[in-house]
Amino acid sequence: QEMDIGVISPYRSQVVRIRKLLRNRRLGSLRAGTVEDYQGQEQRVIVVSCTRASPKWLNWDVEHQMGLLQPKRMNVAITRAQALLLIVGDPALLQFNAHWRSLMQYCWRKNAVIGSLPTSVCCSGPILDTPFIPDAPQ
Repeated sequence: QEMDIGVISPYRSQVVRIRKLLRNRRLGSLRAGTVEDYQGQEQRVIVVSCTRASPKWLNWDVEHQMGLLQPKRMNVAITRAQALLLIVGDPALLQFNAHWRSLMQYCWRKNAVIGSLPTSVCCSGPILDTPFIPDAPQ
């Protein structure tokens, strides 16, 4: 059901755009919010929008720990789903963050990737049996 699906984006302006698009497609009952909106809450299905599709602002994001590059915000975003987590993002950009790279490697190993990953993510470096999730019990 629509009420079981939520969308998380790191930026308020993107959340506003997502809500508008959902309403225009008669999917207004889907919940869309920022990471902070989902703090302490869960839904059966979560779609995480990693936002950046261009390297233009990547250095700024890294320098200021914006978006989902901040470990605590990433942890909140990827742990809100009860049954299914869908992450939409550009792996060529996400690979520059160690936490996202680890999660992508884990997903690759578990055949949980739709599309392709850069060779540097799926085929090089140590691939962990479990992903490193910041602030999660190990």
